[in-house]
Amino acid sequence: MNTTTENISSLTKTLIAGAALVIIIGGVKSASSLLSPLLMAIFISIVCTPPLFMMQKRGVPTIIALIVILGFVGLCGVAVFSLITSSIDQFSQSHERYRGNLALLYTQFSGILAQLGIPLNLDIVFEKINPNSFLKLFNYLLNALSKLVADGMIAFLTVLFILT
Repeated sequence: MNTTTENISSLTKTLIAGAALVIIIGGVKSASSLLSPLLMAIFISIVCTPPLFMMQKRGVPTIIALIVILGFVGLCGVAVFSLITSSIDQFSQSHERYRGNLALLYTQFSGILAQLGIPLNLDIVFEKINPNSFLKLFNYLLNALSKLVADGMIAFLTVLFILT
């Protein structure tokens, strides 16, 4: 009789452990939007701690050292942000040129396929490359960029609180 109780107890423990694991994984998944900026902030704080201690050891006041280090981190963030925005801007400016090059390639490719006896309807292809799809892509890129800025601000403030 004692073995049955131990088996039930063992099964119950396994089920409870499995349920706890599912709850933990679900919690991490739901908190992922906040978890990634937090992990990025912890990494930046770890990288910025040695320069902070070095500056303090040389007699620089802590507040001045924090301002210098966070200014440098902010400058790096602005550089990355401007690189991303200029890339998006260049892409949006050269969209029509890409579309023209693609049309030329498809025309040449359809000529080769026509010689082989395979018909190709270019209207279907260009329907997929319409300006509306470009605007959807541009909207997606702007939303991703705004999320990047928001996550960057969360990370920046978290680094500030960790280092102080």
